[in-house]
Amino acid sequence: MSMIKLQDNAQITRAHFTSFFSYFVIESVIDGNTQGEAFVDRLDHPQITIVWDTKYSINCGGSADKDVLKKAVEFIKSDILTDDVRQDRGIVKIMYENKEWEQALLESVQGFNYDVYPRSVYRHELEHIPSIQCKDEEITIKKLDEELVNNNKLKNHEGLIEELTQMWGSVESFLSKGFGYCAIKNDSIAAWCTGEYFSKAWCGIGIETYEEYQRQGIAAAATIEILKHCRDLGKIPHWDCWKNNIPSVKTAEKAGFEKLMDYEIIFLKFY
Repeated sequence: MSMIKLQDNAQITRAHFTSFFSYFVIESVIDGNTQGEAFVDRLDHPQITIVWDTKYSINCGGSADKDVLKKAVEFIKSDILTDDVRQDRGIVKIMYENKEWEQALLESVQGFNYDVYPRSVYRHELEHIPSIQCKDEEITIKKLDEELVNNNKLKNHEGLIEELTQMWGSVESFLSKGFGYCAIKNDSIAAWCTGEYFSKAWCGIGIETYEEYQRQGIAAAATIEILKHCRDLGKIPHWDCWKNNIPSVKTAEKAGFEKLMDYEIIFLKFY
């Protein structure tokens, strides 16, 4: 089966992506804030949709019979996971909406180096945002404005730029559309927290705390600033992390996020 690439991601069928871990991501692709390529089995009333972010993630939605799904998975292997992608990315995550997709995918990846890993997704309704302070009084939480983003003299600056580029396509795109906060100590970036996967009503949150600054409440303090910004914009934030990433889970819960669900993904490794 030859999947058809949509020329306009606004045509993605929303009903194919209704899980708590996918709808806010897909809405961002539809709105043009997150890069993605969408493929359907047919243009007239498609049964299934595959959304590839062109980097590390594939979302599989919709329902169809076993033969259609089998051919769709073969398309993923041959047309998305090309030799160049496998060599360049090293890893790819595959998310799926239902058991039918799961079965088709797992049957097809036999022979690959893969694992099935659990993740958790949380949401914050912004009705109560706690007050959290860093334990280290030398830490300053600053908004990620143009001056800070372009200050390449800061230690760990490269990691921040890599994140902004990966999620927004470019630093310029982030500065024009996105927002985030950074924890600074002396001349070092201790942590950053950014909004990502923007749509009209929702957004996701990306966060990183460098090892030497962990367990000091820095990530939680930066998250609180993001939550305030989301409240001002009327965007409901989501938090998605590995289920066994205890520091991330604790930060989410400390900031007042509530778990929506656990789910599993297929994690492909090409090394």
